Amino acid sequence: MDVKKVLILVEGQTELGFVKHVLSAYMGENILLIPTIHTTKIVKSGVNFKGGVTTYFRIEKELMNLLDDSSSFVVTTMFDYYGLPHDFPGFLNKTGDCHQQIKQLEKAFESKIANNKFVPYIQLHEFEALLFSAPEVIDVIMLGKQLTNSNLKKIRAAYNTPEEINDNPITAPSKRIEGEYSDYQKILHGQIISEEIGIAKILQECKHFSEWTEKIKNIIN
Repeated sequence: MDVKKVLILVEGQTELGFVKHVLSAYMGENILLIPTIHTTKIVKSGVNFKGGVTTYFRIEKELMNLLDDSSSFVVTTMFDYYGLPHDFPGFLNKTGDCHQQIKQLEKAFESKIANNKFVPYIQLHEFEALLFSAPEVIDVIMLGKQLTNSNLKKIRAAYNTPEEINDNPITAPSKRIEGEYSDYQKILHGQIISEEIGIAKILQECKHFSEWTEKIKNIIN
């Protein structure tokens, strides 16, 4: 079987774990996902800072290094729309609702990189939106039981899709979870909850995420 390498530049440890333990199994045996965490600061000695996004310049530099890998078939990204730097291609010109804005940003990103192997992906609005595919699972993992009157389920019900839960510093998906569970830890609980929800449910609830995975599969298959 001919295995195709897909290199993914991800925002942090949470996305790294998600790609390795949740997404990889879904993509199939002929697709090898290799995530790399975006480096936010390079130091002369010691360990580089990883996680989060600082400037577009650094993102582009790392992507170009990945694209230089001749053994890769596809190079893609997994960055949160929430907190994206303002120097990102198309950021200051985006219009419309969140779905339209994300398509404009990804198109501008693709044009800027200008490489046939590159498939841009920006997560609406951040990783925790995927967890709102099944808010009852968040309650169970964080509290140890299912709630009959869950605030997280009410939040999810107020939006057409989990991906529309907004990017306000107070009401972003992660802030909503932290508002209910102050002990929520993104790296630890993010992977546990996403594994418990399962990729099928996430794909069903999150259209933009689903379109990204299908595009990669279609390119390779």
